[in-house]
Amino acid sequence: MGKKILVILTSANKIGDSGKPTGWYLPELAHPYKDLVGAGFEMDSVSPKGGKTPIVSLVPVRINGEPIVKGRKLTSFSNAEEDSMQLSSLMPFMLETRLKEQGAQYTAATPWQKHVVVDGKLVTGQNPNSAAGVGQAIIQLLK
Repeated sequence: MGKKILVILTSANKIGDSGKPTGWYLPELAHPYKDLVGAGFEMDSVSPKGGKTPIVSLVPVRINGEPIVKGRKLTSFSNAEEDSMQLSSLMPFMLETRLKEQGAQYTAATPWQKHVVVDGKLVTGQNPNSAAGVGQAIIQLLK
């Protein structure tokens, strides 16, 4: 039996009250799944019924009074990518901005380019094009 990996996917399908669709994009799961299962890992996925998405829940978490992301190297969907999708005005906050405000060492590539950041056991990808790279980084960490 291989090592087990649990992936948490959002169950949100609309952005707030806007009616605009949201959710997860199939390649965000399919690309890492292919690589991880191919490397001998077992992978399960779950999703909450409604509520906040996992990354939204991450931002206010504190350890010893400090934001959990303070000083961590990471990436996420960039402000420029949100702007290009014309979604910025619908967001409760811009994730890139909030992460920087919380003290994260945020980096981003040109919009829609692959960008993966590994900081210890934290692996983050900027956008759907980063999904395969996230899977490869997880494989390297768990070998």
